[in-house]
Amino acid sequence: MPGGMPGGTTGGAAPGDGTGAPPAGGFTGGGSVPGVCKVSGVSYAKIEAAPGQLMPFIEAMCKALPKAEWAAGGTGNATLDQDALRKLMAASGQSASDGSTAAGGQTGLGGGIQVPAGFKMPQGALSLDKMIGKLPTNFDPSKGLSVDELKTLAPDEFKNFDMKSVAGLKPDALRLLSPDQMMKMTPDAMKGMTPDQFKAMAPEALQGMTAEQMRAMGPKLFNNFDKSKMENMSPDALAGMTPDQFKAMGTGALGGLSPDQMAKMGASIFKAMDPKKMAAMAADAMAGMQPGQLKSLGPSVFASMKTEQIDQMAPEAFQGMTPEQMLKMKATMMSVLSPEQVDEMTAKVLKVLAPGQFMKMSPDALAEIDPEKIPSLPPRVLGKLSDEQAGAMQPEQIDVLTPKQLRSLNPKAADSFTADQLESLTPKDAKSLSSAFLKALSPEAREALED
Repeated sequence: MPGGMPGGTTGGAAPGDGTGAPPAGGFTGGGSVPGVCKVSGVSYAKIEAAPGQLMPFIEAMCKALPKAEWAAGGTGNATLDQDALRKLMAASGQSASDGSTAAGGQTGLGGGIQVPAGFKMPQGALSLDKMIGKLPTNFDPSKGLSVDELKTLAPDEFKNFDMKSVAGLKPDALRLLSPDQMMKMTPDAMKGMTPDQFKAMAPEALQGMTAEQMRAMGPKLFNNFDKSKMENMSPDALAGMTPDQFKAMGTGALGGLSPDQMAKMGASIFKAMDPKKMAAMAADAMAGMQPGQLKSLGPSVFASMKTEQIDQMAPEAFQGMTPEQMLKMKATMMSVLSPEQVDEMTAKVLKVLAPGQFMKMSPDALAEIDPEKIPSLPPRVLGKLSDEQAGAMQPEQIDVLTPKQLRSLNPKAADSFTADQLESLTPKDAKSLSSAFLKALSPEAREALED
């Protein structure tokens, strides 16, 4: 990004102490003005910063990335570390060559943030330029490869591995398997991997895993899938996960799930979800949930979701919500939903809304519902309409209320309706209002109905 960042941030103007060096230990803000940098609707980094420090720089950086958008708002504290930034750049199509090469094989972004180039490597593994070894012509799978032989083996040599070859690899050697080597292994070879081998494998190697390799792995391997492996797993690999593999996975691994990984998982995985696994999922990962994934969740599993998980879900995900899920949803959860999330619910879902749920809906959320969906609200829930909800309703919403809905409006909330809200109701509409409701209206609102 030559010429500096938009918003007045130029090369060399790094966040933090103003010295041009990134803050130690990653980029951690604290205080105010949270935001989310998104690529294709998936959150890759949620961050907060003190005013005048990191936030303006990160916001400007996000807006300058291709295909990225900045969304203000969000909850909680979070960190944009170097690895998260690298992933964000990769997802947006920003290549390492777009910055200047810095010492240590890193790429400079705008002269300020230093972004690691390429994969993170397992401790003790060699750099890619030193992996030049060839597979011995007389390679004996039963004897496997030594640690030194494996770590020097050129990635392309792994194309020659089959099930027998992989089965012969010693766990000690696999601790140094690099992502570049992993990605060259054929899916057929992955079928020969044992649980002990997978357990010994360095988490960093999984950055190179493909969807085809994932699909070929035996479910028994997933008993050894832990949080560190999930945190390093390539998002694309998650697209190949099968329901049987997911069922075999321990709940501990799901705490390392990221939004971009979540977005890649097949909807069939969510049919295999149980309440324990749902409870173990990282709340931040929910930002990547897709409509088809939500639709596949069993009603009881959906009802088991935590408030912080619901809070993180992208509004678009609620396009997949089912009436059966709404029937199971706790009333207290409704208060967590944002106006944008409620607006994405279908008319079929709103049709089964219970009075207790409606009472917990925020006035802003009610005001956000598309007028076309308002006739779907059950008349009985409008009998629980609060003063705040009544005052928030848009005239366009009131105009489309059905006779049954008008008759059910809570008289206790009548004095919160204004003349502007009711003036477009016809005399026929007014006849549908209950006498108790009409009696409780303010003189101005009653006059608007009579005009």
